[in-house]
Amino acid sequence: MLLATSIHVGAWALGLSGIRLLGPEFRRFRPQSASGLESARLLLKDLRESLLAGELPGREQWLQVSRIPEPWGPLIEESLSELRESGLPVVPTLERMEALLAGQITAASQARARSAQAWGQAVICGSFVPIVAMALYFLLPGVSELGLAWWLLTLLACLMSAGAMLWMLSLCTHAQWAGLGESNRSCWPALLCFCERLLSSLRAGVPADLAWARALPQISRQASTLVLHWGAEFWLPRPVAAFSGGTMGLLEQWGQVLRESLQRSVLEGRPCTERLETSLSALRQEWDSRVERELSLLGTRALKPLFLLVAPSLLGLLAVGVMAGIQW
Repeated sequence: MLLATSIHVGAWALGLSGIRLLGPEFRRFRPQSASGLESARLLLKDLRESLLAGELPGREQWLQVSRIPEPWGPLIEESLSELRESGLPVVPTLERMEALLAGQITAASQARARSAQAWGQAVICGSFVPIVAMALYFLLPGVSELGLAWWLLTLLACLMSAGAMLWMLSLCTHAQWAGLGESNRSCWPALLCFCERLLSSLRAGVPADLAWARALPQISRQASTLVLHWGAEFWLPRPVAAFSGGTMGLLEQWGQVLRESLQRSVLEGRPCTERLETSLSALRQEWDSRVERELSLLGTRALKPLFLLVAPSLLGLLAVGVMAGIQW
């Protein structure tokens, strides 16, 4: 009896240590906090209102911009720093960045609401297997006779359940980013900041080719893959590079179309800002539709971890428990 109790306590201690080790992985898949983005939006609003009131914000207020949650913080801070150093207007950019964060907060809230079912499935999967293992241990007399073998089997089933939970959380995050891979998720905010930087320069009277050259270094540091397909020079021919699939391919092709559209505007003597705003609005609508499609498929895709990991672990525990009860 003492040996069984020691094995029981040791198994639970091992399980808790495994949960602690998996903690950083769960936090990595946790969606971005809306409260953090909301505080960032309020910070930009305070900066904009201070400038409109004729007050110059202090250095500490500007430094707070870099503390905005990634990837928005570094991108916004770099954009504002370049505008201040170049002597370009900052207030219009602050206003558009504020609206950009507000839209991101709304989109994130809608995505979390749509993915609530998959999150619930992930939580149930993480807790159902150990509960079933403990119930079989106390209800079936033959299971307690297995000793260490049962707890090792339980540990394996819990690891499979944790793997299914991580898989589901990964699917949720994947859907909220319109199918972009983890290594490419900085491309979307970098693209939006690039457009805001380009729009600010164009509205300040900077020529389109010079505005393109000023805005490109920032996105080249955050999303070099996009620059490879867009082209580093404004007037050079379209680069020859194979496009990626899915949403990443959409972003790669959009930059080429935008550059050619701005070239036509310059040659025709028309304002570039209208075409940029129209193209950016169409891109955001396409992004929202892709997020909506990914979220609509999330419930079906979440069944794969259930059938491949959770179901075999539960069926294995039940089969061993029933066999041990029959033999006892």
